[in-house]
Amino acid sequence: MYVGMAKKGGLNSAMFLDRGSEYTLKAIDEIRRLTKGLTSDIIRDLGLCDAIENAVRDIMEVNPVNISYSFKSFEEASVSSKFKHNVFRIVQEQLTNILKYASAEKVLIKLTQNKKNIILTIADNGVGFDTSKKVTGLE
Repeated sequence: MYVGMAKKGGLNSAMFLDRGSEYTLKAIDEIRRLTKGLTSDIIRDLGLCDAIENAVRDIMEVNPVNISYSFKSFEEASVSSKFKHNVFRIVQEQLTNILKYASAEKVLIKLTQNKKNIILTIADNGVGFDTSKKVTGLE
């Protein structure tokens, strides 16, 4: 509403634009807060492995990609809820990037654990990127 008023011009257009920007930023923060709460609830209610399985299933319903996963030897009870939440966020971000940039047909998610380490592996058969190409800044 405020952006629309600002587009009309006039004496108050700068104020309308500032207010519209302020409300947009508040809305973004609120969405982030709500999303974090939902993710925490899913992990608490289902567990990390089931939450990842559900996310994979949802992604494959709407994207032409085959995602397989393996959680052999991973013991959820041995890690904190914050750790589970962070792993889930990493998986989400990687899947988003794979879908957005890699043009992959297959993705593998592997979560393993031994006495000393927890290893998360996410691999795909996508196009990759040219490591010899120099890139500056964020793209």
